[in-house]
Amino acid sequence: ASRPNGPNGPAAPDVFLTAAAGPASELELAAQTARWMLETGRVASPEEIALVLRRPSERREEIRAAFGRAGLPLNFGPSVLLVETPVFRAILAVLDLALSGGAREACLNVIKCDYLDCGLSGRDFRRPADWVEETLLGLGPFKNRSEFDALCGRRWTAVGAAGKTGSATKAPAQAAAGLRLAEKAVLTALGRANLPKSGDLATMAAGLERSLEAFKLPSLIIESDLDLAARDLAAWRALRSSLAGVISVAGEHPYSLQEFRELVVRCGELASVPAARPDAAGIRVLPASEAAGLSYRAVFLAGLADGEFPSVRAGDWILPELRRRELARAGLELDLPSAAAHREKRLFLDAVRAASGSLFLSTYRSDPEGGERHPSPFLADLVRERAPGPWPELPETGPDQGPATGVFEPGLRGEVERWSGRDFGPYDGRLDDPVVVEEINRSLGPDRVFSASRLGPYGQCPFMFYCREILGLDAPEEVDEGLDPRLRGDLSHRILFRFYSGLAVPGLVALDPARREDYHRLLETAAAGVFEEYEAGGDYFHPGLWRLIRRDIMTSLQALLDRELERAAGGNPMIPAHFEVGFGLAAEPGETEPGETDPLSKSDPLRITRGEPGDGEILLRGKIDRIDLDPVSRKFIVYDYKTGSTPKVKDMLAGRDLQIPIYLQAAAQILGEGWAAAGGGYYSLKNLDRNQGLYRKSDQDLSGIGSRASGLMDDPEFESALDRARGYLLAYHEGIRRGDFPVRPSENRCPPYCAFQEICRYDRNRVAGKLGGGPG
Repeated sequence: ASRPNGPNGPAAPDVFLTAAAGPASELELAAQTARWMLETGRVASPEEIALVLRRPSERREEIRAAFGRAGLPLNFGPSVLLVETPVFRAILAVLDLALSGGAREACLNVIKCDYLDCGLSGRDFRRPADWVEETLLGLGPFKNRSEFDALCGRRWTAVGAAGKTGSATKAPAQAAAGLRLAEKAVLTALGRANLPKSGDLATMAAGLERSLEAFKLPSLIIESDLDLAARDLAAWRALRSSLAGVISVAGEHPYSLQEFRELVVRCGELASVPAARPDAAGIRVLPASEAAGLSYRAVFLAGLADGEFPSVRAGDWILPELRRRELARAGLELDLPSAAAHREKRLFLDAVRAASGSLFLSTYRSDPEGGERHPSPFLADLVRERAPGPWPELPETGPDQGPATGVFEPGLRGEVERWSGRDFGPYDGRLDDPVVVEEINRSLGPDRVFSASRLGPYGQCPFMFYCREILGLDAPEEVDEGLDPRLRGDLSHRILFRFYSGLAVPGLVALDPARREDYHRLLETAAAGVFEEYEAGGDYFHPGLWRLIRRDIMTSLQALLDRELERAAGGNPMIPAHFEVGFGLAAEPGETEPGETDPLSKSDPLRITRGEPGDGEILLRGKIDRIDLDPVSRKFIVYDYKTGSTPKVKDMLAGRDLQIPIYLQAAAQILGEGWAAAGGGYYSLKNLDRNQGLYRKSDQDLSGIGSRASGLMDDPEFESALDRARGYLLAYHEGIRRGDFPVRPSENRCPPYCAFQEICRYDRNRVAGKLGGGPG
């Protein structure tokens, strides 16, 4: 049943895949296979076998029945996760009722729960009267009243036939009356609880306590069997203790009711309580959360159906991940969909690694309600990573063929390397194939001219750069009824270029505020020509929509012109002098010089060197939207127009956005000796803001940047920022040539706009370990 260790460590287990019709037959197949392994001597005793599920206590009775029929003893262990206890499910039922506002289906879930008082006075709540049990268990939403009456009638008839109290003819009306009574009591208790819709964590926890008192949960627990009462009281105490620990660090940050429920679930998934009756030795039944570090000759990993293991789907999350990250930055830590997905994957791998001899992976095709179930995505991941060869399957009748060896070994080895490796390696984006690295050097070596705007993403995340620039991947284009932002920017740039070029003033002459009307007519003329050219190209918009787009573009450009005239009227000496100034634009094979560029443009690329030419250097190309000059002080300012959001100063200083530092150095090279940079930044055509840039404090009178702008700095800071940018550029080029593209976002989180988050499998804790830190 097992093989000796090989030269590279323990041998991989024999792997089988099973697919049962449903959860019950899945457990039956596992029990039959376990018995077969014991009878054939493949394992010596039941203690060498483990049955692992995501939450086995939810299926405890099914497991006992299936393995009992096979004559096999079970050991459920001494503890159970809090989230798997009946009392915890009762608490969630109350929270869901409050979230729904008293919806009928939520009321029914409370009614079905043995741990909550539904107002049926005089009855035994632990074991409801037969007519209540038969009528209410299994009730769900109904299409109409006749469907509800039919179900109640069928259930009541079955009860009457078995000699129970009641009449089949009166059953529907009596059942409906009982249901109305119970629903009314549930809503009354909900009103008494007065659980707040939002508040700080202490307020929400106090509201939950009131709610459970309103449903008489404490007294119902105490009235139950002594062993069960001990377990359930321990579960409630564990939840209160977990919440108290979070309250101590959460401060006064507000929680919505939905966020509070998710926090309660997270606490339940982390806490364990003693089992009611620990079992004797036998086949160990384990939750996946307890499988880490254990070893069994045979492991049955059951329930690998989407929604059970992993226990959450992407669509289950009400708050999107981006919103959760924003709340986290504000101090409210919430679980993230990506974090939950990684946590589920780790639990799965822990369970897989527990098998030393044979590993049985099983799924099922339909749930007990008849709904179709798809296999767990974990199975698909491992199938894609498996070694070549036929997939071993076990028919539902039992194991009748030999196992295949090492089916999942490559994928598992990669996952182990990702989590246990002390440095980034081939499983983290660092290329180690010399042929591939040599090919990258051929295409991205010292002669390659890089775009100024496309190198910054390497600083944001090297793997994102790899996907976009090396593999040529990109996000799927979204259909937009309006104008593509890139096209809007292109039209705005062309209009501004023609406007300023059409002024035809001799030499460097500042804008004259007295000629405002003339300037606006020139701007409208330039825009009309650009719009006509775009229309002649055959692109179609609805005429009404196109008029709105044109008006929107003109409104922003007219506002920009007015702002420029205001600055000129205020005595600002800077003159808009050069537009669309290119450098290195024709340096790539097959490229041609764009038609609309400033005569100042240079075909030679910007060369950033570490020392002597060739001793660590990078070549860059780009096009500067605008250069303003002051002929008296011989200072210049560069601007890059943006129609949307602008990168921040902190991104420039951290190497995540290097466009402005590159433009400053390119403009200095193009203008030649005698000219010095006063600064440069992004010029927003949306709100006319210029603060996101690097500016000298000593030249604040030239730039007009407010004193509170984060990019306004002393001369030494300004020069240091440019030096750091040069260092980043050279380091990025060296990393690219080495094939170094690790999954390592610079801000310890994936950029929200990254199109490759689904394939990089970034995990903050895993990366923190490789960088020498603890879990992030």
